[in-house]
Amino acid sequence: INAEYMGDTSHVLLVSRLNKTAVTPYALFKLFGTCGDVMRIKILFQKREMALIQFRTMAQAQRALTYLNGCPLYDSSITVRVSKMKEVPLPSASSAQSYEGTTQDYSNSPLHRFSKGTGTRNELNIVMPSSSLHVSNIPEGVDESILRQLFQNYGQVEQFKPFQTTSTMCVIRMDTTNNAVLALIALHGEPLDQFGVGITPGQSLTISFAKNQI
Repeated sequence: INAEYMGDTSHVLLVSRLNKTAVTPYALFKLFGTCGDVMRIKILFQKREMALIQFRTMAQAQRALTYLNGCPLYDSSITVRVSKMKEVPLPSASSAQSYEGTTQDYSNSPLHRFSKGTGTRNELNIVMPSSSLHVSNIPEGVDESILRQLFQNYGQVEQFKPFQTTSTMCVIRMDTTNNAVLALIALHGEPLDQFGVGITPGQSLTISFAKNQI
């Protein structure tokens, strides 16, 4: 696929300088989903360090370009630019790309943050990636020690700041932005019971980069 840059507007971005041994479509979906609703992702079959990411709108793609170009991911600083592709093609069921899972359709994912349209709280709180993460939807019974234990799987937790007005939100600062990205990818929207946290099955955290860093 010739997916190189052409023009300034598209629903599709071309991401390069990926760590090809570590990156997955789902990891890209989680990271780029902080800026818009990702519809499809294709890691290029012959160039695994590059991927195409299709958003719901051109505005969301432009936002991801603005905020995520240069973001650290698996210890590589990624490059983001506009692609000339108008959409990410889905492979046929018999193709090698389909079998290896390098192309994924997320159009019906329940993890979309911006499906309610423009001007929402999620849209107004988009910021550049940093080592500080805003954590919300914290279930009852999940305290600081449990959260520290969860996040320490992805790096060192340097600071934990609870909200004074509610126990359902906090800010966690990791040791590096790269490790904050890894924690967000691993934990956002995932059922907490799969991590051994003994609470009601299906409950999950909502994680974004913090507007007010600590």
